[in-house]
Amino acid sequence: MDCSWLTSTYGSARPHDYRANQDGKVPILDGRYGGSGPLPVTPPVEVFHPAFASFVNDVANDKLLVPDDVVTTTASFMQSLSEIATLEAERTNTRGMLKDLLDRVVIQTVNKNKSSADHIVVLNRREAPFEQAVLAIVEEKGELGSGSDPSVQGSFSYIEHWISTERKAIRQVCFCPSFIISIAGPWVNVCGAVFTTLPIVHRLTDYIWLGRSRTIDDGHILRVARVFYALRRALQALETYYEELPFSPDDATGRFFPLATSCILEGGEKLEFTYELPLKGDDPSCVAFLVADKSDRGHKLVVKFVERYGKEAHELLAQHGRAPTLLYCGDVWSTVPGLAGRTGYGPWKMVVMDYVKGRTAADLDEVPDGVRDAVRSALVILHERGMVHGDIRLPNIIIEDDRNGDEDEEDMGKRTRIVDFDWAGKEGEVRYPHDLSERQWVEGVEDYVLIRACHDDAMVDRLR
Repeated sequence: MDCSWLTSTYGSARPHDYRANQDGKVPILDGRYGGSGPLPVTPPVEVFHPAFASFVNDVANDKLLVPDDVVTTTASFMQSLSEIATLEAERTNTRGMLKDLLDRVVIQTVNKNKSSADHIVVLNRREAPFEQAVLAIVEEKGELGSGSDPSVQGSFSYIEHWISTERKAIRQVCFCPSFIISIAGPWVNVCGAVFTTLPIVHRLTDYIWLGRSRTIDDGHILRVARVFYALRRALQALETYYEELPFSPDDATGRFFPLATSCILEGGEKLEFTYELPLKGDDPSCVAFLVADKSDRGHKLVVKFVERYGKEAHELLAQHGRAPTLLYCGDVWSTVPGLAGRTGYGPWKMVVMDYVKGRTAADLDEVPDGVRDAVRSALVILHERGMVHGDIRLPNIIIEDDRNGDEDEEDMGKRTRIVDFDWAGKEGEVRYPHDLSERQWVEGVEDYVLIRACHDDAMVDRLR
């Protein structure tokens, strides 16, 4: 990994340098961009590691019982941060209070380039390799606006920690999940970070007000306390993860794939799988992966992470042989205790279907009439049931390989399958997403408008 692009934390976090970094070869994928335009968006960190999902779920769970010591320490911490600071050095009790809140030793370490985060929570592995994993980076500013954004500064501190040769063994076998805690005056923000092909940093909370300004404020104190307690629990999960992290020096692929590797099928059977490759190459926005069934390595599947999915539409066409068999559509972490059945960490779902070995219609010089007719007949089945697809494009049409090499148009039509049911559903209910790509869509298709059957038909007419 070439780390020559990284300068000091403090310089890189300043707006001018931050903008230059985002225009460089190795930007931080955090939703911010420079003059070169928007950067790739990525799957949520909550689908990479359950610790992030657990944190977000706990923060949203107003039934979570927060220990008394966390509540009282939170109140004291809020009182302390309410004091106006002119220099970071004026606030000297942050580390001690974070230690009590997170139930972890909070220290300061110095990287080889002489930079350091304000505070850091680490795990020193007790088995080989004896390396140090960072569970949380904490960056603190005296006041919001008194310097660079501490969440950005924390992002660079995260990178500096993990690119060190002292953490090479861990970095090669996982995507280095860590929390980034940003404190600026009476405000706190929590991010989740992973390192795949590029560093990814996502905000898991907004900036939360910690000032004490009202006499009747117990409810707010409890909400803030729940955030710190959620962090305590999530850090414990990360600690266990790094302690038990398996090391396979010959396999460096683990850092590119989410940890969601199983699901519970409708019959109660547990399906376990291993990732083989992303279906969009090294594109960090990839949400679909080729995987192998652990019980039968020859059985290939596709795992996809989505925000919404037309399960009924997919199942209907699969029953008619016009879509791959759908095996699962449900919670990302259905086999993780405490997260199964929970929705507090977001609307994301995991979809598992049979892999269809073949080529897409985009790979053909021209779409045969037999393929086009097969797609049209599949849409008739959907439309008769009051459902629409909304994304009938060449890459979403697969012609399954024929073992005999038959390229007859009629036979190709029989082997035609439709995929990508993310937008599919009941006509009159489902809508196109925001930020549709700039490709030329058919008339009537715009951001967030209702998907109509006539749109599907027009998309088929345009298949060439």
